Amino acid sequence: MQPAIEPDVLASSTLPDAYSLERGASLRAPVIFASPHSGTLYPEHMVNMLSVPLSDLQRTEDAFIDELYQSAPELGAMLLSATFARGFVDLNRDARELDASMFHDGLPRVAGMPSARVKAGLGCLPRVGACGRDI
Repeated sequence: MQPAIEPDVLASSTLPDAYSLERGASLRAPVIFASPHSGTLYPEHMVNMLSVPLSDLQRTEDAFIDELYQSAPELGAMLLSATFARGFVDLNRDARELDASMFHDGLPRVAGMPSARVKAGLGCLPRVGACGRDI
């Protein structure tokens, strides 16, 4: 089992927003193009603690989807894009989909019942990489 990330490491880190929302000069279409799995940022503290190759996590990314949609704001729609990689945080999951085995002091009070995705290691904070091994 890998050591836990101390809360002060995260608190002292300067991390960007988890996503970006781009709007063009004028909104002409009531459409939001979403790219929740194309983020590529892995915080350094996570990379230093990986027990799988980084390439295993990168295989879970939806690479280039944000580039495919990049002209949406120019055409009057909005574009929602992930900043962080899916292997760090999955923005397409409910925030309550947390794996109890990843918390020393139990789940936060907001956590719900474990879903099939959480049981498979694919919750909001993924536990496993593309090959099914613990991250």
